Amino acid sequence: MLVNAYHGTVLARSARKPTTVFKRLYSRNSGKPEGGNPRLKNYSTADGQTYRYFYEGQRPYRSGAEFVFQVSAESAPARALSVFFSDRAAGTWERMHDRLLTGTERYAVAKLALFQAFEAGANDARVSAKDVAGFAERLGLD
Repeated sequence: MLVNAYHGTVLARSARKPTTVFKRLYSRNSGKPEGGNPRLKNYSTADGQTYRYFYEGQRPYRSGAEFVFQVSAESAPARALSVFFSDRAAGTWERMHDRLLTGTERYAVAKLALFQAFEAGANDARVSAKDVAGFAERLGLD
């Protein structure tokens, strides 16, 4: 199951009752993420290839997280592209800087790894300790 995926929210009817939030990952009818269209973004590689993508969510993977993006290149059908980010890769940077990477910072590193995968024409990406250090420097993380 993906967490932080696009989803709709339904609140309880009565303000007197505790607010109950129900989340649905996908609508019943279309099979697409609920809540309207996801925010599609574009990325153009150095060789001129253009990708359209959106963030679908993340889920636990071994000792880390898998960030899942839906990607399409030119007129090709969309496919999932996963960025695997191990706690071990993050741990090296975290020990050197004596602090943990926040969830937002991990997402930013995963997104830069996604762009690197686009440039390489890869089907998935794995974030290494060296990648974390380089991406953190590009992002200006202390």
